[in-house]
Amino acid sequence: MEFAGAPPVDDEADPTNCLPAEETVERGDAAALQDDLPLEADEASNVEEASNAGREEERQEGEILAESQGEERGPWAHMFRQGGTDRRRGFRNSGPYGRPRGDSGFHRRRQDARDLPPWSQVRRSRGRGFRGDRDREEASLSVKEKRWMCLRTLFVTVGDEMALIPQQIQKLAREAETAIVQDREEEREKAEKKLRDRTRRGDDELESRAAEENEETDATDTAEKKAETAGEEIPEQSEGQKEENLEDRLVELLVDCASQLPLKVGIYSCVVGLWFKKSRLRSVCTRIVERSFQRFEAAIKEGKFFDAKLLLRFFVALAGSFVVSTESVFETMMALLSLCAELPPSSTTEQLLLLTLAALPWLSSRLWETHRGAVEEVLALSQQISSPASAEALLLRQACLPVRDAPFGTDGEDNSIVASLGLHKSRVETLVEALGFMEQVQWKSKATFRFFQSADLFPLLKPSEAAAARFPVCSLPALTLTVEDLRQIRALPISSGLRLPVSIEKVDVPLSPHDRWILEDHFLTLLYSFRDNVTLCAEALLRVPVDHDQFDYVLVECLFSAMLRLPHAPLAADAADASFFVTRVIQRACQMQNSLVGVVEASLTSLLKHAAQFDFQSMRVLADFFAYWLNLWEGRMSLLEEWLSLSIPPACVKVFVRHAFEKAFRFRYRPNLLELLPDCVIPYIPPEPIPACPYTAEPPQESLPLPGAPPPPPAAELPLTVTSYPGHLEFLEVQKLLFFSFRQPGDAGRQAQKGGAHSRGASNVAGDREAALDEHEAEREECEERGEDGEKEEREEEREEREEEREEREEEREERADREDDKRAWMQYKLAKLLRGRLHRKTWKKRERRSFSESAEDAVDASSKRGLNDESREEETKDSRDAFEADSGPYEDDEEGHLWTLTDLSQVLVFALLARGLKTLTHSERLVENYFPVFQFLKKGASHKAFLEMRPATLEAAGDDEDARDGDDSDTEMEEEADEEGLTKAERRSQEVEEAFLKAIFDFWKHSRQKTVLTVRHFHRFDVVSKEGVVRFVFDSLTPTDRDDSRVMELFDLLLQLSIQEFESKKETALQLSQDCSDDAERNARAKAVSAAVEALEAVQTLLHFIVVGFMRELLREDQAARRVSLHTRLLYLARDYGRYIDVSRLHVHIGDAMTDELNQLLTVSSQVQTQYFFLDREPGGLLGSLAGELDEQREGFHAEACENGGL
Repeated sequence: MEFAGAPPVDDEADPTNCLPAEETVERGDAAALQDDLPLEADEASNVEEASNAGREEERQEGEILAESQGEERGPWAHMFRQGGTDRRRGFRNSGPYGRPRGDSGFHRRRQDARDLPPWSQVRRSRGRGFRGDRDREEASLSVKEKRWMCLRTLFVTVGDEMALIPQQIQKLAREAETAIVQDREEEREKAEKKLRDRTRRGDDELESRAAEENEETDATDTAEKKAETAGEEIPEQSEGQKEENLEDRLVELLVDCASQLPLKVGIYSCVVGLWFKKSRLRSVCTRIVERSFQRFEAAIKEGKFFDAKLLLRFFVALAGSFVVSTESVFETMMALLSLCAELPPSSTTEQLLLLTLAALPWLSSRLWETHRGAVEEVLALSQQISSPASAEALLLRQACLPVRDAPFGTDGEDNSIVASLGLHKSRVETLVEALGFMEQVQWKSKATFRFFQSADLFPLLKPSEAAAARFPVCSLPALTLTVEDLRQIRALPISSGLRLPVSIEKVDVPLSPHDRWILEDHFLTLLYSFRDNVTLCAEALLRVPVDHDQFDYVLVECLFSAMLRLPHAPLAADAADASFFVTRVIQRACQMQNSLVGVVEASLTSLLKHAAQFDFQSMRVLADFFAYWLNLWEGRMSLLEEWLSLSIPPACVKVFVRHAFEKAFRFRYRPNLLELLPDCVIPYIPPEPIPACPYTAEPPQESLPLPGAPPPPPAAELPLTVTSYPGHLEFLEVQKLLFFSFRQPGDAGRQAQKGGAHSRGASNVAGDREAALDEHEAEREECEERGEDGEKEEREEEREEREEEREEREEEREERADREDDKRAWMQYKLAKLLRGRLHRKTWKKRERRSFSESAEDAVDASSKRGLNDESREEETKDSRDAFEADSGPYEDDEEGHLWTLTDLSQVLVFALLARGLKTLTHSERLVENYFPVFQFLKKGASHKAFLEMRPATLEAAGDDEDARDGDDSDTEMEEEADEEGLTKAERRSQEVEEAFLKAIFDFWKHSRQKTVLTVRHFHRFDVVSKEGVVRFVFDSLTPTDRDDSRVMELFDLLLQLSIQEFESKKETALQLSQDCSDDAERNARAKAVSAAVEALEAVQTLLHFIVVGFMRELLREDQAARRVSLHTRLLYLARDYGRYIDVSRLHVHIGDAMTDELNQLLTVSSQVQTQYFFLDREPGGLLGSLAGELDEQREGFHAEACENGGL
């Protein structure tokens, strides 16, 4: 930005912060700014204000004359032009999402009301009435409330329009002063009125007493008059108590704005400086300083360092506005740094050092020259405090980098990639360097908005020598913080900022180091302040008034740094903590300013050059961002062609693109997105998520044991294993027995009564129609009740008849629901019977047709060979019946077929179920819900006892179940001793069946990562598979290539997140129960809740322990360098992002002598995450918190009770 045409300023003023005064918005507003008539100022202030007003009038006349003559206004004036096509970045009308905020837009007002305050302007419409609900709400407010609402709007929106900010500051100060004076006058009038009323009541009481002595008849009238007078006073007192003082509310508002809006700290300091020159407002300024200091100390104690940083800048700006003495501000800084020097190096020390040094750029140039010695003392003390970090802290810092060049655990501070991205230095180190460069340029900056040193406001803020001697500036109170207070602060480590080389390559003259650091700090502070609203956050980021070519690149770098910040919470407590919030902010900013699209793409390309060194979680977050970006801009971009078409892309870029497209197809319909993509992307698109069921591809040949497969080698060379898929005919028969229904088992009658919850199947159409008929009749009854009274008797009989019909239909629906439940039970029973009948049998083949004579001769030969006694006759009858049933079916056992095992039958059931529910994942989930008893039956070994448990209730009531009478007890399990791993035969068989279920799921959805994870979630929801079973299957049954698939980590994330969510829910339930439980039932309920929370935490830690140990064991066995790096990145991800729930001591014991340096470093990272990010070392109960103490009390109580029982 050039400032050649800037107006002349004093030596102390910074021309880079001087906004043009030549630009005017309206003639009436510019003239109104000159009306500064003090009401109660002292003589010295009056003289000074009169002289300032005279200078202001002369300058305004010169500007108007220059503008009329067409004089040059300066090369920067186009930035603040209101009209034309060249609009400022983030302007309210710059995009479809722009909208006017507050009173910054143009209002049609009367000519005679232009100079009145906003609350005195009459709002009229064409109909001279209310224009909406807002007018009705405002009409019910008092004058004081309207005045406060307008004043609050002015304070919040001041500076949103970039034109004439010094004039906006003067106008705001004047209107606030007018409001304060009016409020004081009203309060004084109210107090005088109360005094007059009190005096009048006293006179009336004296007169009444005299009248009572003379005439006793007037006693009643006097009492009534006193009662009326008292009744009139009470509402006034209550109303005065409800209305808060305007000055109190104004003080809180100004402090809130100064601590939340980083770009307006200088504006509010100038407003306070203008007030401080008025004797009647100095008390308000003193209260603002005191309240700000209280909030400053409270923010430090609570760990709100962003608020404390802005408040300290506010103090520095107040010193520049001649409100606070500069010496007291430096004393506060030195006192804070002295307390930090007494602390050991920690995150708290770094945060306090950062907020102290970050306030120094807001010193004016004159103050820096005057107090250069104090500035050097602060910098020297900060150098003493910033000692080198420990080895553990450096290890944690390296683990939290999104890009790592050197292997983890080695000295990677000076490597080329990390240094080129600016990740080798923390923000404190870069700030110290920026301050050193700022000192070289005489403490001038283009990014600090120090309006108090501009040519327009500095003469108005600077007091005369007489006024300065008569009314000295305020002093900040002494710092009351102690070292113990600082030790209690829970401060997070300071992360490094990402600085891409493309931001310097694309500009001619880059930003200076101090301006770049200040601009980055503005962006990070705005992200924190506006973290609750995506649109406001994007708008505030674009409204930062820094005009430089590198602005957009620095903005994108800060957004990428926030998006890739590590560690990443598995379950974000707030939406603003998730990385997708930053993704939405980038998207909204690009919609507001389209030029950012090219900057984002260039920055992403520059970042992908180091994709091979990405962290595991950083790669996934960036892939999610790019997937959302593809759907946002519909894939029409040259970015993909730049990556994939010109040359052979690296392997890491291919992996990134595949991950991004896999997520993109979840956002958008696959064929529609494919039409928008260039041809060069087609080879890198993941396969379509079609099911891979071996039984639905082609009908199998009779001579082949496997469907559609080539002839297998002899059994001696390749025996059939769990991966084989025999039995196409059995698969078809199983599918016939899968009864689909959306009704919940056991509550179908209740669902039939709820609107909108009826079945969608053909069997429930009649029930839906009857329910709709009942609703229609109920509505008609309500309408009939509003009729005439003479027709009520006639309608009662009809109503009774309809009620009887409705009851009958309700009974029919309940019977239908019962029949459906019975049908479901029968289908489950038949399916279990089919599976049990095929166990240890040969696979089916189609039966050959035989003539009736051959079968009759076989029957005669068989009967002649048997005896003729009664027992042999009964056995003959039974055998003939079984033979007839076996011969009557369309299939028969194939002597050369595959022998059915329990795991084969389990896979056939899963394949049939998933193929039956292919329409949506909801259909497959409902099938799992309907048939999870059959899965449990298989997990129990398909024994006769388990089969009898599945008999329907109607069959048990009839008592004619032949399977129950004729069942054999050959499969009855006897109690056996556990094997080497501590598992019984039944437990081992259950694990094998679970592995078969999971194997079928992984093979069925081998082309879809999302459906694999969600299907496993469905099976886990109904306890068909367990979390430990999934982990065991991954590490014991899958090959190394399959374990490297991305769906494995996504599945682990799902299981861990479900366990963590369950623990947090049970912990919250236990904490919500009352601790002081007087009733025994309440105490027992709380004890159960605490025990459930403890068990849930143990389940999370156990599951995470199994996953980490599995990867560690695989890392120790692996010899390939590339796969070792992949395994190490996954372990680092688990140790860092799930470090809060890792039991480090348990892992140390489990690893034992196999401990290596790599594993030790991973455990160190987990320990550092627990202490530096979650502060578990300060929690007495760790993750349980206060529940741990209650658990100890319960155990002590149980132990004492057990001792007493033993003694007795």
